Amino acid sequence: MFGEKPIFGQNEITIDYSARMFVPANTKREAGEELVLLYNENLKLYEMYSVEKLKVRFEELESLIKNAKNKREKAFYEKMFLELSKSILKYGKVDSQGRFSVGKVFEPHEKLLATGAFDHLIIEQAKNKK
Repeated sequence: MFGEKPIFGQNEITIDYSARMFVPANTKREAGEELVLLYNENLKLYEMYSVEKLKVRFEELESLIKNAKNKREKAFYEKMFLELSKSILKYGKVDSQGRFSVGKVFEPHEKLLATGAFDHLIIEQAKNKK
């Protein structure tokens, strides 16, 4: 399962003509597994999580909202919940070839760098080597 074991290392990946990216094998991704691609506005980069991991984050935020000590704290956590919801760009399943459809988020043949970040991937544009 994606992110079930720690994900480390970097992989260069390319978007194919059908707007799919190969999810690196070191993530332990499986065919039919549900993943989410989101854009982290604060860090200005893309991230990929399993639906299960993202669900845990939403549940944590719901608990913080429910147990907020005052209106200001509640509004703060509600804003975090809303920002997380709005950051989701794509939801889909891994195909039998280990690919995930990214739609129009990236251009065909765009080179990306996927970096393992323990339980998720950080995805950035690959820098050209000099």
